[in-house]
Amino acid sequence: MASEPVPAGELAHSLTPEEYGEPVKHADPPVPVLAWIQNRDGHRLVDGVATAWTPRAVEVRYTDERGRVGTVWLWTSAVFRLPARP
Repeated sequence: MASEPVPAGELAHSLTPEEYGEPVKHADPPVPVLAWIQNRDGHRLVDGVATAWTPRAVEVRYTDERGRVGTVWLWTSAVFRLPARP
């Protein structure tokens, strides 16, 4: 079952391509992470997966408190890799 996307007006603040830079390396498979996002309601820690990264930023696909899925580019310091699950 497909998840509903986060509406544009409620998406977390994302870095611009100029800010996140190059080269972009895509994760295969995505890596489980915790990430600090900021949206219009403030900052919050969310579960997600890293889907790509650059030397200074990480692209995270996250699920918001309503179960909707969004994607955001964040500074690497806002993303924490979770241990591998057995």
